[in-house]
Formats: sequence, C-alpha cells, structure tokens
Amino acid sequence: VNTSGQNLYLEFRKALLDTLDFYYSDAQGNYQKIQTGSDFPRSTRTIEDNFFIFKIAATSTPQTFYIRAVSIGNI
Repeated sequence: VNTSGQNLYLEFRKALLDTLDFYYSDAQGNYQKIQTGSDFPRSTRTIEDNFFIFKIAATSTPQTFYIRAVSIGNI
C-alpha cells in the first residue's frame, strides 16, 4: 500500500537481462504484462533509461506484482 500520494519506481540495475516481464493488475483486476529486456527494442521500456524501471502508482489498496527475468548470463 502506497498512501504517500507519490508514485514509486521499481528499478532493475542489470542492463543485460535478455527478457524482463513485469506483471501488474489493471483497474478491472486483470493482470497485464510489460515485456522488455536487452533482446527487445528500447521502445519497450516504459521509462527511457539504461536500466529497467517500472512505475508503481500510489494507491490505498494492496497491490501484487510479478517479475519474470530471463538471461543467459548471471542474474
């Protein structure tokens, strides 16, 4: 629960993740996926940066997020 009224950001400081899937719940309670990673165009990143950053909106209700990371190198 983030009641600060400010957005939070989840940052992955591993620039060479081949695939990074970020799952979040939309307003209807359905899970949506953002798929990005070094195997994808930079335009798949929701925030332009060398690392992978996902915005987490302020809310008064609990939220659950899922992350799936795939890489042929060390994670």
